[in-house]
Amino acid sequence: MSWRDSPTKRLRASGIVNKKSRGATMYTEVTENEFIEAFRTWQGGQYKNNFSYYGLIALYENFEEYEESTGEKIEFDMVGICCEYSEYESIQEFNNAYGKEWTLEELKDHTEVIEFEKLIQAKDFANNRKINSFIILDF
Repeated sequence: MSWRDSPTKRLRASGIVNKKSRGATMYTEVTENEFIEAFRTWQGGQYKNNFSYYGLIALYENFEEYEESTGEKIEFDMVGICCEYSEYESIQEFNNAYGKEWTLEELKDHTEVIEFEKLIQAKDFANNRKINSFIILDF
């Protein structure tokens, strides 16, 4: 079974899913904009470079999809997300970081991979380009 088939397992393993503790738990809903803004500004912007704008949108949508498919609420833990997930612009960048040659398909069989398209803006809009990036649940 791949990580894609077990979202509860992967999110619990990463500490993102709130584990029931003593007493009731109160939640505040976080919108996509609040989610993105938190990474940009919390503790003086300490986490603003962990993920791109497009990566944050992909993460938010991934967590939202998880909640909708399972009915289970996710606790927003920015530090936990930053510790457990990493963004890469290419498989080559990932391979350099991990020191092993993987294909994207092999990586998907090993861990959660969130793929998204990222816009790279040039000084003149005519040279803007899109690249396929991804975020992984670190292992």
